[in-house]
Amino acid sequence: MKASGADASTSRNLHAAALAHAMAGDLAACVRICMEAIGDRLRARALASEDNHIAYLLAECLARLGRPSASLSVLGQVTPIDINAGRQALMTIGVIFNSNLGGRALAEAAAQPDDAYYAPGSARMLLELHAACGEIDGYFRRIDIARLAREQPSVCARAYFWWPYAASMTNAAYREALVAFHRDEQRRLGAPAHGEVAATRPPDRSDGRMHIGYLTSFLGSSSFQAAVQPIIARHDRTRCRVTVVSIDDSGAAAPGLPPDIALVRLNATDPMPLAQHLAALGLDVLVDVVSFGDLHQSVFRAFYWKPAPVIATWLNATGTSGHPCIDFIIADAALIPPGWEAHFTEKVARRPTVAACYVPAAPLPRPAPLPAEGRIRFGNSANHHKVTPESIGLWAGVLRALPDSDFALRSPLLVDASMRERAHRLFEHHGVARDRVILEATRGFDSYIRSYHDVSVILGTFPAHGGLTIMEALWMGVPTVCLSGPTYMSRVGADVLAPLGLADLCPDSAEGFVDIAVRLAGDRKRLGEMRVGLRQDLDAGLGFAPATMAREAEDLFAAMLQARI
Repeated sequence: MKASGADASTSRNLHAAALAHAMAGDLAACVRICMEAIGDRLRARALASEDNHIAYLLAECLARLGRPSASLSVLGQVTPIDINAGRQALMTIGVIFNSNLGGRALAEAAAQPDDAYYAPGSARMLLELHAACGEIDGYFRRIDIARLAREQPSVCARAYFWWPYAASMTNAAYREALVAFHRDEQRRLGAPAHGEVAATRPPDRSDGRMHIGYLTSFLGSSSFQAAVQPIIARHDRTRCRVTVVSIDDSGAAAPGLPPDIALVRLNATDPMPLAQHLAALGLDVLVDVVSFGDLHQSVFRAFYWKPAPVIATWLNATGTSGHPCIDFIIADAALIPPGWEAHFTEKVARRPTVAACYVPAAPLPRPAPLPAEGRIRFGNSANHHKVTPESIGLWAGVLRALPDSDFALRSPLLVDASMRERAHRLFEHHGVARDRVILEATRGFDSYIRSYHDVSVILGTFPAHGGLTIMEALWMGVPTVCLSGPTYMSRVGADVLAPLGLADLCPDSAEGFVDIAVRLAGDRKRLGEMRVGLRQDLDAGLGFAPATMAREAEDLFAAMLQARI
């Protein structure tokens, strides 16, 4: 049902009035106005797409008033119509955690009927809630992924993004599911079955240079500036022309991007126009650093029209994309060991030496001295979606083996008292008392980076390792012990640490994880040397060497073109 012009005008006025009350802190008045606008249709379960903006505002206010079940009920009737719907789900989750309701919301999510996991509005909300709490494995035990793919393909794509964070995921199952998903999406969109180069402007190689395009959705972020931009800036301009394509609609600036690198901003709402715009750039190689399942899902759909002769994914993958038109995935042998090629639909293009890049976008504080002898402190400051029950089980094993130790878990999500209580209970389940676990909320990058000052050893998450967080800890002189597993995301630690001579910190068993963490904690000489030496090595360009990465990438791009053209 589509609203008339008069109805639409009234709806906009009511939304403006409700929003004004919400911004003034009068949440009850906001709810009252929202119900005046859509209450009849809400009760009749007949919301129109034009009601979405009011429904999301109502859901957010209900969450802030301590009524997460009512919020989820409203979201269950919302029909997302663009990527902003997904963003609103994330915003509502943020409100829930900032209102100390995360634990309660997760419990109430478990009590939702099965159909809520497939309803247009609540499906996305329930997925993101489980992911934020580190419970993505529980989410996949609850849902039927084939049904989700049929009824909510965009939510399903986002679920596939989160699946590598689940301990039950296998490489074979992931590849099989993604291949089927893309096949169905191609059919639904009427895209060519095997990909046809949509180029309206063929690559111009008159000057003998390759034209390389980097596609990103996080241009203005510190992670892009630290982990991607240093490589882009160091490409040999006599060998290649470089274009950065941003689909970040925030209009974020790109400080530090050299002026001779073209910056193109594109709207990522519709896949076909996006494919045409990308094709018109005349690229030789399109490098995807967006990653499958990102909020900008038009990207992987645009690739069905093959907007460049060669498409490669690099730096932000979580495993295979399963995509029929992505030709290569760039990795090294630590990340994709020999023999794993069958788990990837892409050809594996292996980097010969340098594994990762991290050049701080702004000066970092100097590493603090190694904490004084006495009680050893382990810690972790990864994003909370990686703090799974399996992670806490590993950490608890170390704490039990070393009674004179404690653990500092820090993340923005721990602003929520109910999430702190949930974490304490998970540690207690594994025999670790509350007085040995410090739970603190980090607020902003400075708070986060200084959280390494009082920690001697980071214990890594599982099954998904931190990438940037491991590198940032190294810059602060703190090593990370990681459990290497059978999936791409559980190999990231080895990918980062091995080139720095720290491969021994990546065991392949839980027993080895405990043993190495305990031995490292007792080796104050080695820890002290790392506290000073890691920063010195990284300042000198050892380990994370963007210039070397750029040269090696250029060699790979040339080989890709030779193989494809």
